Amino acid sequence: MEHTPPPGTHNLPLGTVIHDKWIVLEFIAKGGMGEVYRAHQANLKRDVAIKVISQEWLHSFQGDDEERETALKRFRREVEAMASIRHPYVVQVYDHGIYTPPDGSDALEFIAMEFVPGATLRDTMPESGFDPEDDLAARWIRRTFLPLLEGVEAMHAGGIVHRDLKPENILMDGTKPKISDFGLARSGKWQGLTHTMDMLGTLQYMSPEHMADFRQTTHQSDVYALGKILFEAMAGPDALRPLTFKQARLSSPESPFFIALDRVIASTTAEAPEERPASVAHMSRQLTEALPLAGAPSTANAKKTRHPLYAWAILFLLSALCLILLWHFSGPDLDDQPDGIPAEMAGPSGEPPAGQPLLAENNTTMFRVTVPPSQNGGKTIAPFYMSETQVTNLQFISFLNQQPRARVTVTNNRVLGDGILWMVINQGSGHTPPGGVNHQAPIAYENGQFVLISGDSAACPVVNVSGHAARAYATFYDKTLPTRAQWDAAASGAPSNPEEPAPERFPFPFPVLVFEPNTFGLRGIDTSVMTEWILSERDPSETGPPLARPGMYPEATLQDTFPNVGFRLVTPPPQRQDQG
Repeated sequence: MEHTPPPGTHNLPLGTVIHDKWIVLEFIAKGGMGEVYRAHQANLKRDVAIKVISQEWLHSFQGDDEERETALKRFRREVEAMASIRHPYVVQVYDHGIYTPPDGSDALEFIAMEFVPGATLRDTMPESGFDPEDDLAARWIRRTFLPLLEGVEAMHAGGIVHRDLKPENILMDGTKPKISDFGLARSGKWQGLTHTMDMLGTLQYMSPEHMADFRQTTHQSDVYALGKILFEAMAGPDALRPLTFKQARLSSPESPFFIALDRVIASTTAEAPEERPASVAHMSRQLTEALPLAGAPSTANAKKTRHPLYAWAILFLLSALCLILLWHFSGPDLDDQPDGIPAEMAGPSGEPPAGQPLLAENNTTMFRVTVPPSQNGGKTIAPFYMSETQVTNLQFISFLNQQPRARVTVTNNRVLGDGILWMVINQGSGHTPPGGVNHQAPIAYENGQFVLISGDSAACPVVNVSGHAARAYATFYDKTLPTRAQWDAAASGAPSNPEEPAPERFPFPFPVLVFEPNTFGLRGIDTSVMTEWILSERDPSETGPPLARPGMYPEATLQDTFPNVGFRLVTPPPQRQDQG
């Protein structure tokens, strides 16, 4: 006999103990198919979210066993989809099981997952939209929307299409977005679900092809939803409502920044999938390229203020000339300056504020490295920016999928770029790192796209890439590999946490954020479990391999691949672009 809770009551009373592990503390929300509770896991002293299928909802099928089974399969797929992706911007699953209440009520299928208190992405989006506030919009894109794209990119790399991206399904852990609610997710590894349940989604963010045939949605359907979310954040929800299944455009963008955003919105919400960016990585790159335009004057404003600007410019030049003369005749002698921070450390006007990272293409965070000669053996090295971490599998896959088909070819497990070995995927033999373990690049090539074999590896450093591939990646993003002098300077920063366990204790491969940053903000720069490709100094006296730790592979050349050799990027300090 089936027992269901009376209407208006909850399936899990407060105080319920599930599997002698989780104590239900609070009812959070009820959706169409389930309920969510906050519970406490006593043995690990942490709060978790418990999601259960509502028995009331299951019984609403009124004897249609086939539809009921479809509903259960969809719930289990949500578990599988979320569990397959381990990424900082995706809600993590801890457990899945069945709970049988002691009073004989029907068994409840549940998910135990990361508890994210607080708001959703909706709460970060102003009711009237960000337009025309360049600075506020740019800050939101940089701090919130680009990380969201990174999480979606990790899903796609793992073969998962979300199919219901909307502000309410993006939880906010402080300023960090967390993608949730994978109930409609789809993977090429699963058989399709049929019946009326397939007509699901949220119309305002649903692509035309999603509406036409839910089962044929692809990652470009998620790109469309992201474009609609971006449009809503800029223009407000009232502007979004009449645009169901239609391309979105900002009504009258004025600043160069919003004109660039309008182009991104138009391309990502194109009604034909083939007219949209090929991937979320392309969308991310378009936004990153638009960010420097924030704050640039519009053409109309420039014309109105031309004469006042000239007057201010002349006044500034006269003031600067007076200061230079004053400094020349009364300033201290440079030769009398003590060792310390050189003038270059102040940074040119085009750099981020002191202590702030530089956000580069492909969501790469870079930190400034400056070492005075007194701390570098008397040698002078120009300031530079270096990637916080090694390049990850997810970032490298994004790079590969943006290359023309004619440039990259795959033969068995060898990836060639421009006819040169770039990477070995699914490697079953070859070089073995210290410790005797052979680590493979967790990347496969399927249906013309590079994908992750396991979402767990998205944030791990990419390895088994040749020096040629590392250089090609750097060139593609207008960066370079570090020279030995730059790498040594970056590695000279003392760890910010001297009590950190020895790197050898971390499992390899490991997420790139596992290490504490050094004083420059760089992570894993001097770990002994792997090394990195660098540029040769082209010094005739240098005979070692182009590796930061040459002793690991003394005979290494740029065409080799190794299971514990990755890379990171450097770039000179940016200069402010002339506004003309």
